[in-house]
Amino acid sequence: MTKTLKRPIETRTGIRVVQNGDVVETFNVVGERIHRIEKPGRIPGVFVARWYGTPLDEEMKEIIGGHFYDVFLECGGPLCLIDIRDCKASWDGINDWQRGEIMPKAYAAGLKRVATLLPREAAEGAEQVVENHEFAASRFAEDDAHIAAFFSEEEALAWLRRAHPPGAA
Repeated sequence: MTKTLKRPIETRTGIRVVQNGDVVETFNVVGERIHRIEKPGRIPGVFVARWYGTPLDEEMKEIIGGHFYDVFLECGGPLCLIDIRDCKASWDGINDWQRGEIMPKAYAAGLKRVATLLPREAAEGAEQVVENHEFAASRFAEDDAHIAAFFSEEEALAWLRRAHPPGAA
């Protein structure tokens, strides 16, 4: 059963947030899905966030600093997979904010490792894709040893589990 968590009139950017079981999805003002949270039961032990389309900087900030963080506090664990394969937006406008505000809070709340799943085109050097995802492909991962970038979900999950095996504290 789908439950509305936030209506557009209740948000700064007009996003709508709904929950159906262990999935929380966010839609932009024109109704396009831009974000999806999968609670740890879908992929055992891993909190998953998937991004879609071209969310605006302010939408990303409202999601990450709002219900994403709230759901993480409620049920997240030490492992997080961020899937940006289907996201066409640039992250440059929110990198400093994420580094300075969100990541310290997430680590304090128990986050240990973040695997970022990049589009295959980034591995092939597609200029626009590399530019849009530069934070994960280079600077962000270099700045934080707890974050790594991957082109395959299987490789990302294997790295997360090696770094923090199930049942580890």
